[in-house]
Order: sequence, then structure tokens, then C-alpha cells
Amino acid sequence: MIKKLLLLILVLLVPLSIMIVSQARQLRPKATPMVLSITPLPENGAFKDSSGNVVIWGYNSSTNFPALIKMDPSGNVLWAKEYAGLSSVIPIKALEQGSNILLIGQAGTSLYMLRVSSSNGSPVGNASIATFSTCSPLLLYSAITDGTNAYIAGQCGGDSLLIKVNSVLTVDWAYTYNLNSSSSADSFRDLMFEGSNLLIVGHGDFSGNLDLTLVKVDPANPLSILLANRYNIGSFDIPYALTQAGGNYYITLGNGGILKLDSSYNPVSAYNYTGASFTGMTLSGSSLLVWGSISPSALFALIDPATLSPVSAYVYQASQNPEYATSAFPLGTGHFLLWQGSAYAGFADSGLLVSGFSGASPANLTAASQTVSSSSIPPLNVGSNAPTMSSTPATANNYTGTITTIYTYTPPSGGGGGGPVIIPPPPPPET
Repeated sequence: MIKKLLLLILVLLVPLSIMIVSQARQLRPKATPMVLSITPLPENGAFKDSSGNVVIWGYNSSTNFPALIKMDPSGNVLWAKEYAGLSSVIPIKALEQGSNILLIGQAGTSLYMLRVSSSNGSPVGNASIATFSTCSPLLLYSAITDGTNAYIAGQCGGDSLLIKVNSVLTVDWAYTYNLNSSSSADSFRDLMFEGSNLLIVGHGDFSGNLDLTLVKVDPANPLSILLANRYNIGSFDIPYALTQAGGNYYITLGNGGILKLDSSYNPVSAYNYTGASFTGMTLSGSSLLVWGSISPSALFALIDPATLSPVSAYVYQASQNPEYATSAFPLGTGHFLLWQGSAYAGFADSGLLVSGFSGASPANLTAASQTVSSSSIPPLNVGSNAPTMSSTPATANNYTGTITTIYTYTPPSGGGGGGPVIIPPPPPPET
């Protein structure tokens, strides 16, 4: 009787174990550490879409057209397009908007916006052009979307600039923010949503002292300034990225600095990493993932947000000198890394190092504490800056550059290296 019972349990458990293994194969993303060379594609960046695919934007310097490349999580190219009709337009950002991708670029004093299909890269309507003839110069740095509208941060002449673009790609409003009456070097550099408000990091000229600035506005009423702070960190450098983690705010600086603010925007700590330049930041698990350069190489590092000390850091030098990192984010069980002379895309393993890739090596980061002082900014001078709107057709051509694999990870014999996790069946019941 006991033998029959055990046989029945075994018959029931075998399909269950197969189902569990099958589910494990389906649920765990397959890691394929590799490095791609994408040429000629300077002025690039990337994001991960809601399906886990990678979208890279850049500028084909051979044809002078902006380009988009979409890959799956293993680095296989799904489509690669460049957009004729947008000659000399330098892309600054690509954003996911539902089933489309919004490509934002600049040429001279004009903002270009083109919506394309996420499935094949084909244009959805004409490109929209907003010309800010009074901005000398016009400098656009970053953009975010709420899924319908886009908000763009930059600089108009010597003033900070904030632009709202609606669902039909026309400018709802554009305002300049003069952070100080004597300022000639105000600029908004990065922005994020804080609830329904916009939190924007930048810099301002305060009687010859260049300080970081943090401004909060309500996009429903951009003339309403909810917050305006300035921060002096000794040797000033340009802020590049703003993010939030654990109720605190973090700002990266071009001189290798990281500033930590509490939930009330008061400075907690600041550290400077010798020789480094940090130009971007996002979250990776419980760490801050930052990127930039240590001359002459691209730099990627994981930073402990509690202490601002490095967890790990690697430099990448593929073939060009100098190189610098432009984007990074978690992908599958590892990370996607993008750096350039022209463009190199790395699909990394569970760390930041692509296993065995000879161009990657550990980076020795040393940090020194910095003194920070903060104060509020006097009432801002806000002015309207309405652009002239126009449109132009754009055609999606196949990308004329080259996308080649220069390194692929080969797992050791016997499996491992990114294969599925095999979950054993439960032990037989005790008799």
C-alpha cells in the first residue's frame, strides 16, 4: 500500500517539477554578456522600454541624420532607422509614449520633435519644429514625459528654459527663468516628476559665484514657483542628473561630485571622486548606478546611497581615445551600458564588468567629503518665450552605419553563465 502511494505521488510530482522548471526558463531573462560597436553614432543615449527592449538614439555623422536603433534584451537588432528630412538635427532624448517613441532633437535655435512607431521605427505624422529665434544660444539638455506631454529643460541665452510639448507636438508654453538679476549663465540641466510637479536641477550665476540650483514648479501653472534653492559646493561644476531614492535626492556633477539632499531638500553630504566625471545616474537595486568618464576611458560605478562610497566601478576602453559613458540601466540579470567614441553597447552580466572583455578593468575611485551650504533664491524673473511653429516630412531609411559584435561571452562547458535556474522538485513526503 505504501509503495502504491509513493508511486502515485511520484507520478504527480514529475509533471509538477517539469512545470516549475519550464516556468523558471520563461521567467528568468537570459543574460548574454556582449559588446557591440555601432558606427558612426556620436551624441547618443538609450532607454529601456516597458517591454524590456533597448532603444538607442544617436546622430549618424556620415549622413547627418538622427537615428534610432531598437534591440531586444539579448542585443539582437529589431530595427535600425535614420530619418531623412531632419538633416543636422542632433538628438538629445528619446522617450516612450504608449506604442510610439518621441524623438527630441535640436538644430540651431529650433527644437525638432518626431513621433515614430515603436514596432518598426516608421514616422507617425510629420516632424514638428519649434523655432526660438530670440534664444542665443538655444541649448536643450534633458526631457521627460508623463505619457502624453513632454517637458524639456535647457537654456535660452543666459536664462534657464522650460518647455511643455503637448500630444500633437506643439508647444503649449515655454518660459525662461532668470535665477538672479545679475545672472548670465542660468541653465536647467535635468528634471524629474515629484508627484504632479516638476523638480529641476540646474545652475545659476550669483554675483560671480556659480552654484547649483533646484527649482520646483507646477506644470499646470509654470509661473508658480514652489521651490527655489541654491547650493554652493566649493569648486563648482555642472550638474548632470537628478534622481530620488529612499526619500532622498541625489545630484551628479561633471567634476565627479555627488550631492545628497534629504526629503526637505537640505544637504546631507557631498563627495568628490578624484579624476572622475559623472554625467548620468539611475537606480540599480539598492545602489546608485552612475556613469561618466575617467580620462581616457568610460566609467560605470555602483554607489552606496547611504554613504556615497563606491560598491564597484569599472572603466571601458574599446578602441577610441577618449571614451565616455552616455547611458546605463539594469537589464535582465545584469546591466546595459552605452559608451562612446562613436558608440559601444555592452550587455553586461550581473556586475558591471562584461566577463572576459579585455576592454574593461576595475577603476580605483577615491572620494573626499565636500562642504555644502544652501540658501533660497530671491523671487525669480519669469518670462514667456513663445516659439514659431512649423512642420516637415521625415522618412525612415535603414540605418547606413554598421552594427557589429566585437565580444560575445561564451559560457563554460557544462552550462552556467546566464542559463535558466533549475528549481528541483520538492522532496518526497516522509512515510
